[in-house]
Amino acid sequence: MAPKSSVAGALALFLLCFNLLHHAAHGKGYATTGLTSAQQCHLDRIQASQPTHRIESEGGTTEIWDQKEDQFQCAGVAVIRTTIRPDSLYLPEFMNAPRLAFIERGRGILGITYPGCPETYHSEGQAGSKGRREEAGERGRGQDLHQKVQRIRRGDLVAIPEGAVHWCHNDGDEELVAITVVDLNNQANQLDQRLRAFFLAGGQGRSESGNKWGEGGDSRINFHNIFAAFDDDMLAEAYDVPTEIIRNLKRDDGRGFIVNPQKRIKVMVPEEQEKETHFEEQRRGRSSRSRRFSPSWSREGADNGLEETFCTMKMRHNMETRRESDVFSRQAGRLNLVNMNKLPILGWIDMSAERGNLLPNALYSPHWSMTDHRVVYVTGGDAHVQISGSKGQNVFDERVSQGSVFVIPQFFVTVARAGNNGFEWVSFKTSSQPMQSPLAGYTSVFRALPLQIITNAYQISNREAEELKYNREHQTFLLSPSRKSIRMPVGRREEAGERGQGQDLHQKVQRIRRGDLVAIPEGAVHWCHNDGDEELVAITVVDLNNQANQLDQRLRAFFLAGGQGRSESGNKWGEGGDSRINFHNIFAAFDDDMLAEAYDVPTEIIRNLKRDDGRGFIVIPQKRIKVMVPEEQEKETHFEEQRRGKSSRSRRYSPSWSREGADNGLEETFCTMKMRHNMETRRESDVFSRQAGRLNLVNMNKLPILGWIDMSAERGNLLPNALYSPHWSMTDHRVVYVTGGDAHVQISGSKGQNVFDERVSQGSVFVIPQFFVTVARAGNNGFEWVSFKTSSQPMQSPLAGYTSVFRALPLQIITNAYQISNREAEELKYNREHQTFLLSPSRKSIRMPVV
Repeated sequence: MAPKSSVAGALALFLLCFNLLHHAAHGKGYATTGLTSAQQCHLDRIQASQPTHRIESEGGTTEIWDQKEDQFQCAGVAVIRTTIRPDSLYLPEFMNAPRLAFIERGRGILGITYPGCPETYHSEGQAGSKGRREEAGERGRGQDLHQKVQRIRRGDLVAIPEGAVHWCHNDGDEELVAITVVDLNNQANQLDQRLRAFFLAGGQGRSESGNKWGEGGDSRINFHNIFAAFDDDMLAEAYDVPTEIIRNLKRDDGRGFIVNPQKRIKVMVPEEQEKETHFEEQRRGRSSRSRRFSPSWSREGADNGLEETFCTMKMRHNMETRRESDVFSRQAGRLNLVNMNKLPILGWIDMSAERGNLLPNALYSPHWSMTDHRVVYVTGGDAHVQISGSKGQNVFDERVSQGSVFVIPQFFVTVARAGNNGFEWVSFKTSSQPMQSPLAGYTSVFRALPLQIITNAYQISNREAEELKYNREHQTFLLSPSRKSIRMPVGRREEAGERGQGQDLHQKVQRIRRGDLVAIPEGAVHWCHNDGDEELVAITVVDLNNQANQLDQRLRAFFLAGGQGRSESGNKWGEGGDSRINFHNIFAAFDDDMLAEAYDVPTEIIRNLKRDDGRGFIVIPQKRIKVMVPEEQEKETHFEEQRRGKSSRSRRYSPSWSREGADNGLEETFCTMKMRHNMETRRESDVFSRQAGRLNLVNMNKLPILGWIDMSAERGNLLPNALYSPHWSMTDHRVVYVTGGDAHVQISGSKGQNVFDERVSQGSVFVIPQFFVTVARAGNNGFEWVSFKTSSQPMQSPLAGYTSVFRALPLQIITNAYQISNREAEELKYNREHQTFLLSPSRKSIRMPVV
């Protein structure tokens, strides 16, 4: 048997996860997009779907996909397709959640209005009474003042925030078709997950059955005129108009919400060229001689502080522009991503979109999204798409074509091959800064792994590992259909030698040891090799309620290698075990031929990727693992020399940014961010007492990556019989793992009841909920623990010591609150005045004499 020092694996040592308590009354609580209990992700099977509901209006149709489908429930979205016929008007409305609309066909004009923004555009007014015309003339010189309108056309992505009223007029000569995704699970929506459209005009349209919408239809969909419920007289007084006008506001004449206007619509829409000319002249200090629009900041006294921020924010971006493609390949196609960097309003609504075009038979690399769900709408061609679930099963395996909609859940791995006519799509994402992790190509996970890890993980030869790693080295995300990569034997190895001077190139690895806190972001692949002479034991807490997790509260581990381990009963894990825990090989669900083409390798290698030989996910390597790990001292010396402009004479590692042309803009941010911090260092203790013990807090100030994942940790050591002051956490839940000694711990609930009163010892785990007050006394052998916190900037409020609540209260408040004497109040307030959080077992504080 191999020695313990050869144990390697994917660090599935022991994952401890917990479901955080529901927020009070199921309120919004943290800024999170986690799902409610009614929205669990039942994703054993995903299907491409078509709209199930259709509303006919006078000037067009509204088609809605079934919100009750599991895939839409999990993603927390609603999907709508709106068709507006030529010279028809989509009436003003707002919705309860932000949305993105993609203009699939046609052109028109769009208005989006916001409270507090001024009327910045002038259009032709309508004839009215003489007095009214004169008054209008004084205000706008005979013109109608309104908020900005803009031209929309095929390929535009339009962002519409929650609660913002919008309308649309098709002034073109063909139908205007828009596909809209509403992010109902967005934190901006504090209602439930029903799609709600609040129309300012119109009446209920007709469903296919002929009934008014809602009569026998889906009760989860609500499209109604908001004025219908109000009293006529009250509205008439509110607007200071006759009641006849109010009745017109509430009229339901059966035309629906897309109508044929009785009067010609002509509003001022500045052409893009004129607008750009105007801004160019403004920069040069010139005045525009001929201008068909008047920006708000040119009107004296019109500035209300919003014009240069939200009111003038760009709301649309065309996704058909080839020169803005983020990924382009003459052999495979192109991708155009619109995130908050291209369209800043997306940062407000926390959504983004991707426009894709695959050439015939090209592939979209196997990959997963680290940040978001994706709703994919097929705009042209067809493709064979597969999605692998967290159980290693195939949850989607279909050929999709124009008009199909399907959801790719966060972290689920997907791959696609275009048909003979190519494949076009737009995907809507529930994050303003989406990140994807590819499994093939030069930015892939395999390129980041050392060859020795690949060979031992899949039990393949060096040559086969090199093929997996390098055969698509000149492509990323979009892969050409023909196998143009050069196979390796000797030639590939020589080429590899030219790249890395005979060495294997991979992303950084680091040494871990006892006492280290390691932060691992969601969706990031990690592995671990125990090269020591004793067991490596890690306690891990997974924050399933973190806003980064847009799935439900199930623990899901997506393994890139290995097979199911055995539970204590001898069954494979999941057979008779807890179905909420899923540890599976992600490649098992995919088609061999598609993966072989994606990696440009023989199918025999692919079968090794999917092999389940019963070894589980922590394996004994068949070949010795030796990877380069820079010593901390050398690394610090290197950075110091870099700062001083010196070059290191002797360096056992080569940082990526020292390689010519290797800088991709991430090196100085996420790629080089420190991932670990040792918590055993006494000199870094945040609280230290020779009589009581020490506390070492690691938050985002000590380890910045914690700000990304919004977690932190505390390492504590209480001396025998010392106390941890009564206190509560203002910001987070805490999962406490006892590493040594024992203690008597009590926790007080919100009803004043004792919810926890136990003596805990090594190996015990318990949760201290946010705001619940706790106190602990160490046993005769002391008490050691580590607590994992669900906030990157935790705050605690003690009830004893010099930073306590009592020290902040006036004595008279204390005496009257508890009906005690001044002396007793002074004892409460001052007897621990030289200590905080950690309290010595004997009262050594000086008593305060009565003054």
